[in-house]
Amino acid sequence: MSSEFFAKKVSKTTAKKRAYIAFSIYMRTLWTKKGFVPCYTCDKHLVLKGRPGERVMVGHWVEGHRTATYIAEDYVRASCYYCNIMLGGNQGEFRDRIRKELGDKVVDKLLIDGKKTVEISATEYMQKAAYYKEALLLLDK
Repeated sequence: MSSEFFAKKVSKTTAKKRAYIAFSIYMRTLWTKKGFVPCYTCDKHLVLKGRPGERVMVGHWVEGHRTATYIAEDYVRASCYYCNIMLGGNQGEFRDRIRKELGDKVVDKLLIDGKKTVEISATEYMQKAAYYKEALLLLDK
């Protein structure tokens, strides 16, 4: 029998958390691969770990952790703590910048998609976690 048969069943909540952690680490590493990265909304210099500057966070453009936007690369950008937490994502500036970056058509579709609530199973979350862990390993090469 395969080892999967004996694997402990993971709850959807745990699987979602694992997927988001893997996604978050991947995105932050991707952005800081070449050193400093600016906060998407205020341009403050960010780094993956430690000082100088401030640690990079994963800022969601479309808020909500129950929607299709929770683990989706199009919806997140590098963010500083102040913009992401204190300013609630600095949504107005984020929206204006992402419109310039992606164009109105794409942004309008993302807004529609962002309102959708999708059911994602624990298995699908674990697949996302595995995908981003593998992608992170490829980044490091």
